[in-house]
Amino acid sequence: MLNSQSRPRELLSRRAASAACGEVLWAALADPAARTAPVAPAPDAPRADHTDHWSPLLALTLAVLGWSRPDVGVTRWLAEGMRRDDLPLELLASWYGPRAEALVAWSRASSALTDHATRLSDELRLPVPVGRVPIASNDVHYPGLSGAGYDDLHLGRVPDQLSGPTLDDGELVVTRVPGGEEAVLQLEDYPGWYRLLHEKAGELRLPPPGQERRIEVVVAPLGSLGVFRRSPLTGRWHATSEAAHRYGWPTLR
Repeated sequence: MLNSQSRPRELLSRRAASAACGEVLWAALADPAARTAPVAPAPDAPRADHTDHWSPLLALTLAVLGWSRPDVGVTRWLAEGMRRDDLPLELLASWYGPRAEALVAWSRASSALTDHATRLSDELRLPVPVGRVPIASNDVHYPGLSGAGYDDLHLGRVPDQLSGPTLDDGELVVTRVPGGEEAVLQLEDYPGWYRLLHEKAGELRLPPPGQERRIEVVVAPLGSLGVFRRSPLTGRWHATSEAAHRYGWPTLR
């Protein structure tokens, strides 16, 4: 069995990279009318089918929602009735709903999810998330996640793709518009885009008082990944409301 902790960081194969970046997720965020939910595989389906199903959930929670602890974020979101008042939460509800608790089951069965989230925070040079592992509200078994090995589905590929490695430094384009500026981070490659967003954002001037800095991320093979904003409390960039972002931070509500 492959242990993700000892696996060297490497550029992934075409299939693995496609699953890790969750193309179906970015397509749905760009055009909600054309969204196609990831198919829920049968329990005995090939491992790759389970990986393809859960990868978008990890990309959605770690990068779009900006949750430092996806298991904590899912627990709070479920406890408050699965609110769906913006597009990322709508996707979370319609694609996974209560089954998003699979992340809680995984975090109780293995330290892999916490390890992956911690490594990503380190790569972003942000505080490492702390907090107890939540308790699942049911005993549903999720093949490849609950009761499995460390990371049998190799979902560590998702945060690996968010933080790199990459040969593309990207280009941050700032355009003056009435009432302020628009910033776009343009990239040729998907790997490392989330880390580069945090790094490149440091090159920008602070916005005027009362205004919020936003950056659209555009990756050539995929198009727009969304418009991101920086949380004033966590320092992490996300594409949801500040209230929804705080779900995934154990010390914030």
